[in-house]
Amino acid sequence: MPQLKQPPSLESIVLQSLQRFILTLGQKLLGKVCSGTPATVLPTRWGMPSFLVRENCSKSSELEELRYFLHPGLPLNLSNSVTSAVLEAIATVISRAKCTYDGFSKSGDDCCRDIIENMISVALHAQVARVDLLQWPWFIGEILLKHLGNFQHLEVLKLWPGSWSPVWTTVVEMLENGHCLLNNLVSFSMRCHCTDKILQVLAHSTRLQYLDVMFSVDVTDTCVSSLLQLNNLKVVNMCSTSLSAQGYTELLIGLPHLSKLVWFDLNCHALGNMKMSPLSLHSYEASRVSIDHLIILVHICPYLTQVSLHWVEADLSVLGALKHLQEVKLAQCSAVNSNLKGLLEIIGYNIISLELHELRDVDLLMIGALCVNLKKMSLVCDLQSVEESFLGIKTPLFKELKDLKFGSEYSECLFFNCTNIRKLEISRCQNFNDNVVATLLTKNPLKQLQVLSIAHSGQLSMKTVHLLLESCDNLRVLEGLDSWGGVSKLQVMELCMEMKRKNMDIEILWKKPLHISW
Repeated sequence: MPQLKQPPSLESIVLQSLQRFILTLGQKLLGKVCSGTPATVLPTRWGMPSFLVRENCSKSSELEELRYFLHPGLPLNLSNSVTSAVLEAIATVISRAKCTYDGFSKSGDDCCRDIIENMISVALHAQVARVDLLQWPWFIGEILLKHLGNFQHLEVLKLWPGSWSPVWTTVVEMLENGHCLLNNLVSFSMRCHCTDKILQVLAHSTRLQYLDVMFSVDVTDTCVSSLLQLNNLKVVNMCSTSLSAQGYTELLIGLPHLSKLVWFDLNCHALGNMKMSPLSLHSYEASRVSIDHLIILVHICPYLTQVSLHWVEADLSVLGALKHLQEVKLAQCSAVNSNLKGLLEIIGYNIISLELHELRDVDLLMIGALCVNLKKMSLVCDLQSVEESFLGIKTPLFKELKDLKFGSEYSECLFFNCTNIRKLEISRCQNFNDNVVATLLTKNPLKQLQVLSIAHSGQLSMKTVHLLLESCDNLRVLEGLDSWGGVSKLQVMELCMEMKRKNMDIEILWKKPLHISW
């Protein structure tokens, strides 16, 4: 059975109490003005005319008092924790509002909208160090954008366009004109909407180490001179921008500490033009890879620890010369024709992460025997049938594997051997059912498993849930039950209530949360 919850810290208790207070206050304020009927309206937008709403409907003495209560005298790290806790409570208030069906995106009463906006404004303070739009619902993110110019010590700024709104036009103008204080930035992400002018302003952010402007077509070679002033840059994502091979080459040469530059080098056009070597680059991504491409790569980038290659038409054993290589990601090719075995025979002992997407003829036995130190593996590919071959293997395989993402036909030889797995994500495994789980837990009880996600696989029922709870002593998260087929939402709710009564430290989630890595 899962372990019992441990007593929370004093700080956690205080923050939870604050969240309950904000939730109660928000529902009380909305209850005074909310129509209770969802209606689609043209939402109020920053920089656009507001609706004619009841005068002063959003003003509240409680909110004015709260403004002076939350932050004065608090240390910066605690003040940021208070802000996050309050915003989480406001997100709950939004989800329970009766006048909107989409979190005030395109529906909701104007008075309720104004109250929520004022509550968010009260929660913010000038010393906010981190703004991440992915962390919050759309409406909270839009209010954060309105206050972007007020934050004086931003270190992390992640601007993710969940949906288009006129706010983005204003934000772009603010950033281009230098109206936001970005000198302390360590990490900046702005996908889709970044421009050369914004990067020109960022040239003064000398502490910047991480930059992500993926999908921003207005980022061109013009930005190269600005980025070359950022000598502390370590990771840059320029994928799907208008950067050319020449611009890519200039960045590689001019940024001495750059370890990762995400930009798919098609047919080795960029590296092929390099006149100097070796580079200090640690990560490289390319598509339509030929043997000449790999030879150039090994010569110019001998310190690579990570490679990501798509549409490989070459002998991968050439990469065996990369003695520091630890992470390999391959997609859209044949494991046999590209000689994956040849590569792993040379440096398989050094590989700790292996991701194979849409590969053909993948030999699990070969991977397990050669990659003895493998800790993370992702398999969304066609596997060779080697179940009988595994029966003759006496040495346990995959014993170091901690993280597995599996999207192929179920393989006993793999799952029976992963005795130390901590995180397991299964999808598109149509022959994964209750009987398979029962047999698996008999052979491998998954005692170290902490996070399990099963989605869009075979027919699973509450029998599997109870088997997992009985066997997996360290299980903390079980998610994706909405796609199991044999489980109802009511059953999951009842089980969650039972786990809460027993004080079990486990989350059982009906839907698999959306995780976006950027």
